[in-house]
Amino acid sequence: MFLSLIAIAIACQPDPLVDTGPTAVADGPHGCPVLLREPPRLGEDVEDLPYATLHVPMLGAAPQPYNLRRGIHGDPAVDATIMWQTDLPTLASRVKLTGPDGLALVDGASFPAPDDSARHHEIHLCGLEPATEYRYRVGGRGAWSDEHSFTTAPDDPGASVRMVVLGDSRDDLEVWAEVLALAAGHEPDLILHTGDVVALGGLQSLWDEWLGVSEAVLAEIPILTVHGNHEFMAPNYFGAFALPGNEQWYSVDWGALHLTVLNDLAPGALDSEQTAWLADDLAGTDRAWRLMSHHQPSWTDGTHAPNIEARDEWNPLLEAFAPAVLVLAGHNHLYERTVPILGEVQDPAGITYVTTGGSGAPLYGIGTEWFLEVTESTYHYMVLDIGTDKLQATAYRMDGSVLDSFELVL
Repeated sequence: MFLSLIAIAIACQPDPLVDTGPTAVADGPHGCPVLLREPPRLGEDVEDLPYATLHVPMLGAAPQPYNLRRGIHGDPAVDATIMWQTDLPTLASRVKLTGPDGLALVDGASFPAPDDSARHHEIHLCGLEPATEYRYRVGGRGAWSDEHSFTTAPDDPGASVRMVVLGDSRDDLEVWAEVLALAAGHEPDLILHTGDVVALGGLQSLWDEWLGVSEAVLAEIPILTVHGNHEFMAPNYFGAFALPGNEQWYSVDWGALHLTVLNDLAPGALDSEQTAWLADDLAGTDRAWRLMSHHQPSWTDGTHAPNIEARDEWNPLLEAFAPAVLVLAGHNHLYERTVPILGEVQDPAGITYVTTGGSGAPLYGIGTEWFLEVTESTYHYMVLDIGTDKLQATAYRMDGSVLDSFELVL
């Protein structure tokens, strides 16, 4: 959900909080001391949003958890987020977590979907062991989910990581479900979606259907998302996912990867606040690779024109760290990889830009501009294997054949 993570204790302490008021979530040995707020409508002040409802052992007529998904709210080596849905009256928001220190019961919070058709539940876990498998069920007494598992990130900043990248799922759930299943077959550590998850971001039924066909994968592999133009800054989008920071622009470290996500579509998105944050974010990491993603590509020759404003505002900051940079976007429903670009010209020491928007939306035709190294109009996904000195990227078509393969070396 879009939340105000108001810390009421230092970092993620495993001990329950004392006398913190009715809105603190920290029960159990792995509870996180944070306050959750409901998702905002466009233009609402975050500080005016209602707080989410704390766990209450109350079940409605249809309390069985569904649409489970994993998110990231902090350091994925020691933190984890789990979300799911139930009927609106069910207030039981609890996880049974089994790990190396035994069984823990952790309480969370919940909030209604924007149309009151269901209830979203969210639990933040803290104090976990790095590179460790945990098993979990969610719900409450009398209505527990099936058991799922997840593995925390390593705490080694040089550890390798595998990330799957795909985008623009939108209209065709059959294509999306197949692309996601194929991508999950590569056993990634995490998934990045480059935006336009559904066709109409303010329609809750589309989110429910999308989450439903995605649950088998997302219940165990965390997903990070980019805000697309079809999301409309709708509360439904922020209610569907648990993301770090303000959930519009944020960053995550996982092994040798530093991933930065920007929002090029919010009102005033390319203003000084986000750009200043980006400059600090890029300079503040010790990871070998800086990957950045926003929805509208700054270098593209598809149906949608390139986002020149984003190119002028953000790319110079990225170029200071080239060639240890890869930029990923969606928006155009095809695959594109550019030559390395520095400034406005081809340069072997430059940045490679990839458009990957082929996981369900209607496909677009390809272009012929000078900066395109590879382009194809087909449904696809990408697998990135990232180590301290090398990044290997492979794009696959749905029939399993290789669409593109390239390597970046430090």
